[in-house]
Amino acid sequence: MGRACGRLAAARPLGGRGMTRGSDTGRLARRELLAMPDYLAHERSQARRLAIGAAWLVLLALSLLQLLEYLLGHDGDRVGPWLLHAVWRLPALLTAVWVLVLAAKRPEGDWPRPLSLLLGFWVMIAAWGLTALHLGGHEVQMHEALQRLVITTVAVSVLAVRGARDLLPICLPGIVLGGVLLWSLDPGPARALAWATHPLLATVVAAVIAELLFRGNAQAFLANRQIRESALTDSLTGLPNRRAVDDALRAAHARVDRHGGHYAVVMADLDHFKRVNDTWGHAVGDEVLCELGRRLRAELRANDLAGRWGGEEFLILLQDVDADAAWRAAEKLRVRIGGELFVTSAGELPVTVSLGVALSRGAPRPEDVVNRADEALYEAKRGGRNRTAVR
Repeated sequence: MGRACGRLAAARPLGGRGMTRGSDTGRLARRELLAMPDYLAHERSQARRLAIGAAWLVLLALSLLQLLEYLLGHDGDRVGPWLLHAVWRLPALLTAVWVLVLAAKRPEGDWPRPLSLLLGFWVMIAAWGLTALHLGGHEVQMHEALQRLVITTVAVSVLAVRGARDLLPICLPGIVLGGVLLWSLDPGPARALAWATHPLLATVVAAVIAELLFRGNAQAFLANRQIRESALTDSLTGLPNRRAVDDALRAAHARVDRHGGHYAVVMADLDHFKRVNDTWGHAVGDEVLCELGRRLRAELRANDLAGRWGGEEFLILLQDVDADAAWRAAEKLRVRIGGELFVTSAGELPVTVSLGVALSRGAPRPEDVVNRADEALYEAKRGGRNRTAVR
């Protein structure tokens, strides 16, 4: 029972429910994934990198193409097409500049995904518009224009950070525009089908690529998240381990230094736990530790934290409390733990805890608060155990 409890609890994310199936990014799992704040932060970071890279590529490539067309074809017969090319490319160029400005001015904003989609949209509009200029012209130019359209369609799939559904606003307007332009040229059914086949197939391929990239990225994120959580979780109780508790203490202390207020540390130690191990064995001792972890989780507020400090000792971090509130919370835990027998494979066992409470007031470091709570814990044990002492 004890080891099974540990395995099940360790799978529970530290920061919330998480996904029901880590590798499943289907419809239900996708909703859960997109509800995770840490995944959304990861997505913003990924979209920012993609948007910046795509913006530089668009800015350099389209500017260079426009310059080469001007230098190689600027004569009386070519000014009109050159200006038309510039008109089709201008929105994509301006969007690329916008992305780079925001990346410099607001690197942590929420703009990356929307502007990635907008940049992809204008790139596809430009690609369809430039292709339409060559439809009905020279066969070689038309074939080259369709090839460029196919390559562009596949390339913009990387900007669809949420998969095929993100590709829809990128590609669909261009397809509609292409259909309108194709209809206006009236090339006949056979030729229209020949012109439309490759871009439509490219869109399907791009959708598949976008979805595969999204799923691969999501699975990699969840795997890394599980690794991080495993490194910060006690494998037996499923509570945060000492490393995770240390991180939480430092964060709480920094927050108090910046904004004021207090936090409290409660050290809890199982009374006569060695007697449980010696009498019933370590497996039963593990069951007791698991049940204690469950009761601590059940009694704490959402913004508080309980972690396994080592052996049978646990640390509880209470946020935004004064001395009276910290003592009342500790007493509530003591009564809740000792007021109901622990059900184990060896039967129902009476278990009590001693608790030491210390407030952060005046402490220069979180370690000082922990040391004071430790001293209070020893005071509670010297006073007869199953009691709460405050320092």
